Amino acid sequence: MSLTINTLYINILSYTMKHLKAQLYFGLTTLAVVIAGFSLNAQKNLPMSVYHIYAGSTHAHTAYTWSHGSQYDDAKEGGILIDSQNVAHPKNRTPKADWQKYQGFPPDHYAAAKANGYDFYVTTDHSQEAAFHPTNPINEAWLAT
Repeated sequence: MSLTINTLYINILSYTMKHLKAQLYFGLTTLAVVIAGFSLNAQKNLPMSVYHIYAGSTHAHTAYTWSHGSQYDDAKEGGILIDSQNVAHPKNRTPKADWQKYQGFPPDHYAAAKANGYDFYVTTDHSQEAAFHPTNPINEAWLAT
């Protein structure tokens, strides 16, 4: 009989602990949401001078990414050809006569960004492009970017 009572007592204690633990998690989560709400509400009234707004780009392709981009006459034609070494090449694409204005070399991109008051500028050329192959420490495209 005492074994049954002990087992029952342990089961009740275990259930109670689980229930208390769940209530504690719920209470802490509710408290965190309330605090976050007050914090966000307090930030609504900050003057604009407190904020630092930066201008820039985090996704720009240079002349080393030719598989797609606005440097082509017709964006609808062509496509991408992937060769046996997983290198991407433009397929049936004709670049505009002034393609450098759209997809110039990295130094031109950075100079234009600086001239336009950008605070940051990131070139994100695709590593599978033909310009980056073969991959080695003296490849000009890798060194330029």
